[in-house]
Amino acid sequence: MATVLVVDDEDALLALVAAVVEDGGNQPLIARNGQDALRVLERLHALPALIVSDVMMPQMGGIALAQRLKDDPLYRRIPFVLMSAAPLATMQMADAFIAKPFDLDILDALLQRLINS
Repeated sequence: MATVLVVDDEDALLALVAAVVEDGGNQPLIARNGQDALRVLERLHALPALIVSDVMMPQMGGIALAQRLKDDPLYRRIPFVLMSAAPLATMQMADAFIAKPFDLDILDALLQRLINS
């Protein structure tokens, strides 16, 4: 069982993505923005297998979080998925992107592929 950090400021979407992670046989951890995600990561004894983050959130968005983690040798190898309803002009910070709204089966397949790669 892999641990997946899910970061989103919308409670309904946070719960939905966490449920997809759990249904896939993995352990979800949740954070409500990028700063919250950094605090969660600092408390972990082992790194998560994957991070899934919304792009637009208060305090620290997903792109800033991805940049911060990709610049840190401890976290840079963790696959990072960005989610957004807005099209993104640049994707170099993420390993994958999923557009909202998304099909749950497509999300599950993407998460499983990245966890098992």
